[in-house]
This record gives sequence, C-alpha cells and structure tokens, in this order.
Amino acid sequence: MMFGRQMEMETIVDFLLRPEAPGNKNPGVLPIVGAARIGKSTLVEHVCLDERLHGHFSSIVVFTVEDLGTGDLAAFRGNAVVKHQDVAAASHGSGRSLVVIELVGDVDDETWGRLYSSAASSMGNETESKIVITSWSEKIAALGTTRALRLKALSREAYWYFFRSLV
Repeated sequence: MMFGRQMEMETIVDFLLRPEAPGNKNPGVLPIVGAARIGKSTLVEHVCLDERLHGHFSSIVVFTVEDLGTGDLAAFRGNAVVKHQDVAAASHGSGRSLVVIELVGDVDDETWGRLYSSAASSMGNETESKIVITSWSEKIAALGTTRALRLKALSREAYWYFFRSLV
C-alpha cells in the first residue's frame, strides 16, 4: 500500500488505460517531473504492480537511464527490468506495451526524438502502447503527449497522519 499518492496513481492509471485518438499511430507519453527522492520511481513501481495494467498491457518494462548517449532503446536493454510479461501475447507478436524510462538527468530534443522513435518501433504497430518518462528535469514536461504530472513533497499534515497511523 502506498501512502499519500493515490490521486497521482489514479491519474497515471487513467492515462495508461485511456485509448489514443483514432488515427494516432504513435504511443502516448506521460512525463512525471519531481525533485530527486520525491517518490517518482516508487509511484511508478506501484503503478506497474496494478492488476488493471497487467490485463491491459502484454509487457511492462522499466529502463533506468543515466547516460542517454546514443538515444537508442536497444542500447539500454542491460538496464531493463521486466515488471510484467504475458508470454502468450508475446509469442503471437501482439499486445500492448508499457515502457517506463527513468531518467537520472536531462535530455535534449534530438536525443529524445531518437529514443522515442526507437521505443515506438520496438512496440510495433500497436496503437495502445504507452511510455512513461520520469525525471527531476522540468524539460521533460515538453516531451509528453499529455500534460506532465508534477510531484511535490507531501504536506506536513500528511506526514503526521502517516506517523500517527503507524503508531
């Protein structure tokens, strides 16, 4: 159970389950921006465990990327963690994919273009595939196909409530 981020979690799940506009062949992108150690990776981890997504996506893969260098998703395979895999859908070459890219730093438009193109081509023609990108850099907000989710520190009252509930 995650504490204090239920609204943010539902916002992400709603985006991931929402169909793309008819005729749109590219995967939707949700940027998540927030200060270091604010809970971006923890939030995404809980989203990846949501059973609604396991029924919707045939694969969920998380990439942690420190240096974008080439901007090619295949170059980051060693840093990939598979969170969910539907073997039956994968064997038929069909199904929706969710790719999570956790950036440690910043990304320029050219590198993002190569990375996005690489991710989109690896997802095939499935129009309901999605990408979530997280970073502390405000620049990634412009990379999304939807408005960025900005995480802020929880309120002091929320921390006190959490402390009291633990005691």
